[in-house]
Amino acid sequence: MIERDQTDQERLIARYSQEIEAAFVHQMQALLEYLDKGIGKPASIAGRCGAELGAAHKRCKRSLVLMALRAERDRGLDVTPAVAAHCFQRLIGRSIDDRAAAATFATPGRTAADKSRVSADDLAALESTLRAQVRDLIIEMEIIRVDARETYAERTRAAAREQAEAKLLGP
Repeated sequence: MIERDQTDQERLIARYSQEIEAAFVHQMQALLEYLDKGIGKPASIAGRCGAELGAAHKRCKRSLVLMALRAERDRGLDVTPAVAAHCFQRLIGRSIDDRAAAATFATPGRTAADKSRVSADDLAALESTLRAQVRDLIIEMEIIRVDARETYAERTRAAAREQAEAKLLGP
């Protein structure tokens, strides 16, 4: 049923990786500024980083489901905004914005009385395939996030040591 081009998933992962790296770079810079000038609070710095990481995670999952639903629509499956909303809710526990769903999946002139022809079996098969893809994506994202966290923790410690040594040695 759903056979997306592998490059779509690779692009999602690449974009996610860039967003994760950017979040940790921001955190590292903010922590170094805190150590140097006392600006900010470590808890709020970590909180902002966590928020950036969470947002990147949600965007990546949403993008995967959205791409898959578009591909199915292009293959002839009657994906309506309601079908998309149900898939999003069941697969990732979040809804799709109504305006985004309408812009992507609405058919001009179609009313709510004209229900989708997607059967419960079609929807179950679609969701089963997508559920496995979402699970695989989450595993891959977790690996990227943990690797980035470890890398930037090491870089931050090294930069903080350098900064402390520079202060001790003076100009």
